[in-house]
Amino acid sequence: MKKIIISIIILLFSIKGFCTDKNVLVIHSYHQGLEWSDSISAGILSVFNSHPEVRFYFEYMDTKRNTSKDYLKNFVALYRSRSSKIKYDAIIVADNAAYDFMVQYRDEFYPGIPVFYCGVNFIDRVQLMKQKDFYGFEEIADHKGTIDLIKRMFPERKKVLIINDYTLTGQKIREELNLVLPKYKNDLKFEIIETFSIAELEKKVSHLSDDYTIYLLVVNMDRNGNYISYNNGIKIIKDHTTVPIFGSWDFYLSKGIIGGQITRGYIQGKTTALLTYDYISKKNTHPQVCQKGSTTLCLDYNVLKEYNLNDKLLPRGAVIIHQPIFALWQIFWLKISIAIILLFIIIFYIIQRRNQDKRLKKLVILRTTELDTANKELERINQSKNEILSIVAHDLRNPIATINGFAQKILENKNNALSPKDKTYTTMILESSEYMFRLVSNLLDMSVIESVGLTLNRNSLDYIAFIKNEVIKNRTIADQNNITIELNCSLNEIYTSFDMVKMQQVVNNLISNALKFSIPGDCIRISVTTKENTIITSVKDSGPGIAAENIDTIFKKFTQLRTPVNIQKKGTGLGLSIVKGIIETHGGRIYVQSELNKGSDFIFELPLDS
Repeated sequence: MKKIIISIIILLFSIKGFCTDKNVLVIHSYHQGLEWSDSISAGILSVFNSHPEVRFYFEYMDTKRNTSKDYLKNFVALYRSRSSKIKYDAIIVADNAAYDFMVQYRDEFYPGIPVFYCGVNFIDRVQLMKQKDFYGFEEIADHKGTIDLIKRMFPERKKVLIINDYTLTGQKIREELNLVLPKYKNDLKFEIIETFSIAELEKKVSHLSDDYTIYLLVVNMDRNGNYISYNNGIKIIKDHTTVPIFGSWDFYLSKGIIGGQITRGYIQGKTTALLTYDYISKKNTHPQVCQKGSTTLCLDYNVLKEYNLNDKLLPRGAVIIHQPIFALWQIFWLKISIAIILLFIIIFYIIQRRNQDKRLKKLVILRTTELDTANKELERINQSKNEILSIVAHDLRNPIATINGFAQKILENKNNALSPKDKTYTTMILESSEYMFRLVSNLLDMSVIESVGLTLNRNSLDYIAFIKNEVIKNRTIADQNNITIELNCSLNEIYTSFDMVKMQQVVNNLISNALKFSIPGDCIRISVTTKENTIITSVKDSGPGIAAENIDTIFKKFTQLRTPVNIQKKGTGLGLSIVKGIIETHGGRIYVQSELNKGSDFIFELPLDS
């Protein structure tokens, strides 16, 4: 029981130790955007992405591009002028400049705050031990591992050109290198260049003989103080030499070096971040003061192929980037296998498609047969309907005409003393019989059009005289309603063949409709023009017009449009359908142009005799 209580207390204290937000300052020696610094930042953040309670603040000393003592003095003065209101729980420094800055000024600017470092070359261990709460990883480039790789892969090349610069980082790397080079005094001849202009560097590497290799350290500054990016540094060398290039840092990997025992910024950032997290979360409050950073043997497959290097020369366990998943012979047989599989798939697809086509053809034949049968049955039913309609309409025509005739006689007989009521009833009989007669006549016309089609009795006639005559006939009815009919035609005569009776039905129907939708004082305008081999007739009123949604249905059977103007005037709904049938039988066409409240213009076109 006592042990359980103690465990709970320890757990509570550990939770309490990380229950509040933590602030971590990261100071980079170089600038944001430099691949090395960015990779270290990525490694740090990879650890803390799942810990939102830790806030990060990044600062950059920019010492790759600014190396003067005055710049560093101004940097320190800037820090003194700033009074940071943020209480940091830990500070991470990357590379030598930031490390040296913290060694000298930590107690002044951030007293008592633990410092965690990475990317620091050639650390002064005596000086480090004097610092309180400094922990981290020393960056020790594995020069021996990379030089051994050069010897292994190019045993015939006995000369190595080492390219370095004179920056603080370059100086620290040179101190490390000096400890390694004496081991190879009997095997290799080393030549080191550290101060140069870009032109001198280009000239130097372009004149190297075939017994040379290049060991590239860091090239970030030329003799004149001009900053050189990692990309530009390797490009300057690669573009001016065919000599194989090796390196020990990941910022030159994938840019032209064969490879080497590589130090990776991401790994340095990640391991330092893990150390920092364990410290501020109270998991490990007494880490090692100085640990050795790790390296990885990496090779670039694309560059290896440039020098046709034998795979047997490659060390075991090396990480080879850009390497294809399969060897060439494996790729060959993989292609053959894929081709065979695709061939079988295509054959299977063709067989399935043929079977499907056969089934589809059978189905189409079956459905076509069923459709033909249904169409024939519909034609038979429609024919029967037209025959019955024709018989009924024909048989009704005579009795209706008789009723109409008697009604007219009664009304015209002056000797009959009809009472007003009887006269009204007789008038209603006359109007209803006239409507029934028109309906029966239209039904007979429609049955003829739909069953056997119209038979035209064409004669070559003067179309202009025909139109004028029909206008004169309709003016009598128009005058009774105080409606004007105007004929606009500049043509004297046009002879063409048409069925005069059927065309009278067309013209009278269109003028009758125009009268139906007109009010006293309106004017109906009729015009006749020609265009190429067509005669065009227009019947235009100034009535209420037709809505756009009704334009397409106006020529269909039993379509009637009701407006306040024609509400009392009965129609059969067949007139325009019959008109359309007559015009199309003549080889022409009819259409309407209309807008609401702007009238309607019915236009039909007939072909002229050639």
